[in-house]
Parts: sequence; C-alpha cells; structure tokens
Amino acid sequence: PGYRRALFEQSLAGVWGDARVEVLQDGRVQLKPDYNTHIACMIYSGEEYQTLEYEPEFLERIDVSSTGVGVAVADGLVHLQGKLALQANIHSGDFVHVATIPTDLLPRRELMFQQAKAGVWGDARLHVRGDGTLWLKPAHSIWVAASWKLA
Repeated sequence: PGYRRALFEQSLAGVWGDARVEVLQDGRVQLKPDYNTHIACMIYSGEEYQTLEYEPEFLERIDVSSTGVGVAVADGLVHLQGKLALQANIHSGDFVHVATIPTDLLPRRELMFQQAKAGVWGDARLHVRGDGTLWLKPAHSIWVAASWKLA
C-alpha cells in the first residue's frame, strides 16, 4: 500500500552495457536486459512514508496522478523514493527548487545524487542542501532513489 516502486540504472553493467533494475510494487525485482551483473542499490521497502511538501510554483507543474515521491526514515537513514512526473519539462539550465524536507530529516552535509537515465527522459541531478531544500537539474520527470544518514 505505501511501498514505492524504484528504478535504478546500473551503468556499464559488465562489458554488455547499461542495465535497469526495477523494484515493482509487489516486491518483485526485474533486471532489463537480463545480464549477469553486480547490482548496488539501496531502497526502503516499508510502508510508512511522509508526503513530500513541494514548492508551490513547482507543484503547479506536477502530474499529481502519476507522482508518488515519499520520504521515510528507517534505521537512522532517510529514504527519498518514488516517481516524480511533470506535466512538461522545465527547459532551464539551472537547478529548480522542488521541495523542502522537514528539519529533522536534514543530511549531515550537502549531497548530490545522480539520477542516471531516470526513465526515458535522461540523466538528472538531485541536490539536497544543508537547509533541507531539494533542487533538480534538469527539471524533468524522473525516478528518485536517494538515501542519507540523519544529521
């Protein structure tokens, strides 16, 4: 019910090229294409998520029916996970302020997460600043999977 699907890009999975690992809503894990490879990813598989509070200007651009990003805390780690679907990509060369996380979920320092080939839209970077603001560049629909230790 509360579990969020996750999609991970395994860049250069062996000599064969890139592969995708998708963790489905029912907990099944699929690897596409089916390479023999090593997988490194961290996900939260529980059901207790907090709703992400989007910035009002950014919220206007979200496809609410297809978006399901949530924040969860487990074993001292914060997990930001799910699909962020926009109605239209924001064509800007700068980072776009997406949301602000609660102060009790702040990371120890600023973090940058590469959301490689996050869906069919291409690469994106998610910047988690020390003040709890989340920034995305470029601003397009992505699968988010980021975890960090609490401050």
